[in-house]
Amino acid sequence: MPFDNEIVVWRVRADGSIDPAFGCCGYAMLSSGDDVELPSDITLDDRNRILVSALSGFDIVRFTAGGMPDTDFGTDGRVAIDFSDLGFEAAFAWAVGVDGADRIVAAGGVEAGESHDLVVVRLDDSGRPDATFGNAGRVVIPQGMPGASRSAALHAIAVQRDGSLYAAGNTTANPGGTWRGFVVVHLNADGTLDAGFAGAGIAAFAPQYAVGGDWARAVFVDRDGVLLAGGCGYGADTESGWFCALRLDLDGRIDARYGAGGWAQITPAPVVRARVSALRQGDGKLVLAGTTPIGGPTDFAVARLTQAGEPDASFGAGSGYVAVSFGGNTSDSYDHAAGIALQGGRIVATGDTDGVPYVRALAALRLANDLVFAGSFD
Repeated sequence: MPFDNEIVVWRVRADGSIDPAFGCCGYAMLSSGDDVELPSDITLDDRNRILVSALSGFDIVRFTAGGMPDTDFGTDGRVAIDFSDLGFEAAFAWAVGVDGADRIVAAGGVEAGESHDLVVVRLDDSGRPDATFGNAGRVVIPQGMPGASRSAALHAIAVQRDGSLYAAGNTTANPGGTWRGFVVVHLNADGTLDAGFAGAGIAAFAPQYAVGGDWARAVFVDRDGVLLAGGCGYGADTESGWFCALRLDLDGRIDARYGAGGWAQITPAPVVRARVSALRQGDGKLVLAGTTPIGGPTDFAVARLTQAGEPDASFGAGSGYVAVSFGGNTSDSYDHAAGIALQGGRIVATGDTDGVPYVRALAALRLANDLVFAGSFD
């Protein structure tokens, strides 16, 4: 059936087949009316309820563990955060998470004219704004000089046990908006910026390459530091670039022991799109997924960096990455990777493909422990 202007979540069983016990025939769905819905992130809380952030506005949706809209959350399962009282014309939720007190946190960006600022929101379990966090549950972090043209958004969240959080994304908050770089913020549990991190609670890092900018799409925190992952070196079209990562110490300074001067890079041949997803394995290795090359036909690309920030020679054919097609072979066909996870220690990349005749289909790829492709999910 067609899914127009709706958030849809599918559940796949361990063997790769659709789970008909979930929602309606294997999928959960929530209509957005006349707005075009663009889901951006998904996570589970400790009761296996499903949280989805979306870009039709600053929207958060929750489904029950069984795949129905959760009527105990917001209005019929949806919460839309308004920023108009703060002078913003638009807002977008890029990432969603849950803290140890069952509070929901989300991050993204807000816009007023040509100016874009960073934003983090915290809600209680029922979807009401948390009055103990920022301004009625909202924290806006300005970028650049007032009135200057700028672009910024947060794309990932890492919530800490004490209720503080790190959020990472991209910004052009620099003189003239001449580059787009990684940005990371550390907020205390009450939403204030942690002055002990980078001296002001926020740090931005210029691109490492001569062209374009860098986009942080994931953030991981441990007792040794903060790891940002995403794509680097994008050109003017913000499409083409490389998998990359940047490691900081807990004070927000670049950790020069990681990769080359704090930066790590894997360059698929040719390059990947700006939308990169990432996870960190239990052994500290970083796995990234994206789409390569630019233009059709395109494939899933999966890469792995060692704990030290080097391409993992044990992954793929010694290059640290693999590219996989789902069968499309025409000049305008493509496979697009949008997410990555671990299942029993094996890497699962998800996205969509038109490798199935006449339709665009959901797609999932799993890599076996010995890095040979698994024949089926089990």
